[in-house]
Amino acid sequence: MKKIALVLVLVLFQFVLVNAQGRVTPQERAKNLKEKLELTDDQTAKVESIFVDSQKKMQELRKNVGGDRSAIRDSMKTISEQTDKQITDILTDAQKEKYAQVKKTMQNRTNRAPQQDK
Repeated sequence: MKKIALVLVLVLFQFVLVNAQGRVTPQERAKNLKEKLELTDDQTAKVESIFVDSQKKMQELRKNVGGDRSAIRDSMKTISEQTDKQITDILTDAQKEKYAQVKKTMQNRTNRAPQQDK
């Protein structure tokens, strides 16, 4: 259950970044991880490629799924899980620990989002 919640938070975080700051490019996302995880240039290039691929999949999904929000959510969850696994696979053990902390921080920020009264 925690994994599902984390993945949904990551998907939500991606949308928040895109909507709150305009389009965050794969290059910007890779640069951000490079700084936080102290990635090598080779790792950064691989992470950027992973983000480019993920972005393309998300764009195709939005075009092809139509209005079925449940299907979109499920597919985005899968894409996010794949992206996360691909990134984790190229990290060292020390970087994996930092990456887990980065994800936890993102989750905490998302959970602390102010609730708007209606």
